[in-house]
Amino acid sequence: LIGLLVTTLPAEKRREVAALIGQ
Repeated sequence: LIGLLVTTLPAEKRREVAALIGQ
C-alpha cells in the first residue's frame, strides 16, 4: 500500500516519505 501511495505523490514528496520510512 505504501508503495502505491508513494507513486501517486510528486518526486519531492516521495523523497520525504522515503526518508521517513528509512528511519
